[in-house]
Amino acid sequence: PIDLPSAAGNISIPQGESADGMLQDAIGQGKTQMSPMQIHLVTSTIANNGTMLKPYLIDRIVNTEGKEVKKYSREELSKVITKEEASYMRKMMEEVVNTGTAKRLNRKPYTCGGKTGSAEFEAGTGRSHAWFSGYMPANNPEICVTVLVEEGGTGSEAAVPIAEEIFDCYYER
Repeated sequence: PIDLPSAAGNISIPQGESADGMLQDAIGQGKTQMSPMQIHLVTSTIANNGTMLKPYLIDRIVNTEGKEVKKYSREELSKVITKEEASYMRKMMEEVVNTGTAKRLNRKPYTCGGKTGSAEFEAGTGRSHAWFSGYMPANNPEICVTVLVEEGGTGSEAAVPIAEEIFDCYYER
């Protein structure tokens, strides 16, 4: 739901898929395909207690004198998951930061939640794109960030440090 060119995501579970195969699809492996914007929408929906908001790139336009010319505001699209489901997912994402693959963020003066990922490409080569999608502060999210580093390896090594810089800048402002 954004006025930019975008591709449709694809999660295809073949008829008769094994339980192991469905579990792989559920965590984004297998033939699952999603763009950074789609991952960002999922993360921000979880951070917004299950409500999907229409994404926008800028929050306001100001003229050369600093006077606000136009302001964009929050637009709710739909309630995708319940508040309880979102709360559970937030706890899990905060645990990724507290003890998991994004634990380099747990030493910060702010709290956050997120999910790392490694999207393999060129099967059998071991090459992957690095992902991180998260929000901060954990208790009342104000910002959501999604980072994709092409051919970056793991999310914890390549994408989390970039998200950390963005969170730091936001926190320090």
